[in-house]
Amino acid sequence: MTGADLTIGRRPPPVPRRVLIGALDWGLGHAARSCVLVQRYLDAGWAVDLASSGPAGRLLRAEFPHLPYYELPAYAVRYPGRNMYRNLARQLPRLLRTGYRENRWLRRYCRRTAPDLIISDSRFGLYHPRHRSVIVTHQTEPILHPAVGGWILPVYRWLLRRFSAVWVPDHAGPDRLSGRLSSPDRYPEAHFIGPLSRMAAFAEYRPAPEWDTLTLLSGPEPQRTYLERELLPQLSRLPGRHLLVRGQPGGAAPTVAGNVEIVAALFGAELARALAGARLVICRSGYSTLLDLRALDKPALLIPTPGQPEQHNLAQRAGARGWATVQAQGSVVVPPPPPELR
Repeated sequence: MTGADLTIGRRPPPVPRRVLIGALDWGLGHAARSCVLVQRYLDAGWAVDLASSGPAGRLLRAEFPHLPYYELPAYAVRYPGRNMYRNLARQLPRLLRTGYRENRWLRRYCRRTAPDLIISDSRFGLYHPRHRSVIVTHQTEPILHPAVGGWILPVYRWLLRRFSAVWVPDHAGPDRLSGRLSSPDRYPEAHFIGPLSRMAAFAEYRPAPEWDTLTLLSGPEPQRTYLERELLPQLSRLPGRHLLVRGQPGGAAPTVAGNVEIVAALFGAELARALAGARLVICRSGYSTLLDLRALDKPALLIPTPGQPEQHNLAQRAGARGWATVQAQGSVVVPPPPPELR
């Protein structure tokens, strides 16, 4: 059985086995798609341990409250400005320390538990030389400025190659959603495992429209807050019904601002119902969010996080395929619902 076969859950192992699944705390997308893997391994009869930090960890615990959960050191990446390289350079020493602490934690965990498999969604410290360790990422070849790509890319590739395999959550064809970001050419153990979307189970769900817009906020601070401050006044002045999900599990109680209902977070079937019942979804162009939108065939207004070339690339690909429009943060204009739908 190959590493990619393990994600399918078609043939349960003959005896219970244990997998550790850890997700990066950079927004909620890594934890959201990890939920799909968690459920597949549970369905296959495996024992599953969860690990993450911050809001991503709270999402995992909300989705699977019965599973063992471990709090990892938080990367807590922030994006105070639009220059990704400057943002990350300022935080690099702390990020390296976090990765080191994360790996030390994993070694202690493995001495106690001896997992059969370790799955890391983009946490580079969750690998172990004596235990099969795979990394889930749609970015095997990230988009970098030529001024820094010459030295960052070799280091990045080295980090990925420390893992036993690289799993790409996408189809393998040339029209895949991740495009050139997921080129497997430099990795002998790269496997396309198919899209990981919690919404795939609700693909045939077609309720009557309940919301004119559904806004999903996510991503690193303070950009998440900046976008909320930009969108909320516009939404509150629009006719119709609007739902804003702040992307802060465990946050403030639901409230109302004009025509806008505001909630901290939605999970599972509740999120699927809200997405399926929205005429337009307003959101970041994070990869996991786009997978969810494609699973439900929802039109979207995409607003890439400033300073994240990956999101700009994904948004432009979605716009070119005609199922999304793209606007820049700082100059967003939310379209009003058509008169016949008000």
